[in-house]
Amino acid sequence: MKKYLKWLSMVVVTLLTVSLMLTGCGSSTPTSTSTSTAKEKVLTVGVDLPLTGPGARTGEEFKNAVDMAFTEVGYKIGDYKVKLAWIDDQSDPEKATSAYEQAVQKEKIDVSILGWNSSVAVALMESAAKYKIPHYFAFGATEVVNQKYASNDKYKVWIGKGWASPSKLSIAYVDTVNEAIKNGTYSPRNKKVAVYGEDTDWGRSFGATVGKGFKDSGWTVVNEEYLKMGKLICIQYLQR
Repeated sequence: MKKYLKWLSMVVVTLLTVSLMLTGCGSSTPTSTSTSTAKEKVLTVGVDLPLTGPGARTGEEFKNAVDMAFTEVGYKIGDYKVKLAWIDDQSDPEKATSAYEQAVQKEKIDVSILGWNSSVAVALMESAAKYKIPHYFAFGATEVVNQKYASNDKYKVWIGKGWASPSKLSIAYVDTVNEAIKNGTYSPRNKKVAVYGEDTDWGRSFGATVGKGFKDSGWTVVNEEYLKMGKLICIQYLQR
């Protein structure tokens, strides 16, 4: 996982490099370096992650990977010095919007990257469009991101979706269960299934497509329920 995240972060660094070459994005007011009298241009990169809240563990892993990736390139992209501004979205759309606004107003970010939760991605698409700030490689997978992107050219600043839509990702889950039944490695008492997930754009998108996949292959969905992140206690539902 760590190797993958570091690789991914290097991809993001590469994307930023290409973007900088094509758009000339960066601070219009150069700052002095501590080791030279020459002026150095600064690119302030907002990094959206759930650093606290229910997704904090994932956020910490991404943060470490981002640090490693930029350390490897010396916190430099071309003749720009990179300054990172951490945006703690707390896996909450409203808090994410507020944190992003602060990063724009106080940190003066030029570009932003990453993000983990679908609901946060949908919310921050508005913020990025409002301030015309390119945002790269968010992982929000929900179809709502695709629909929003296609609805208005202002959302074209949202670049490089990290995950495919749930309808693409969920197919393997249903196929795996059905294949196990077919080859005799799994023998369920009946073909009934319950779908539980987090009450977010991602959870509902994924749950709905998984449920449909089971229905289409002859299963009965006896329940479909979504709960607030961090509140899901699986055992109580399995005992129903």
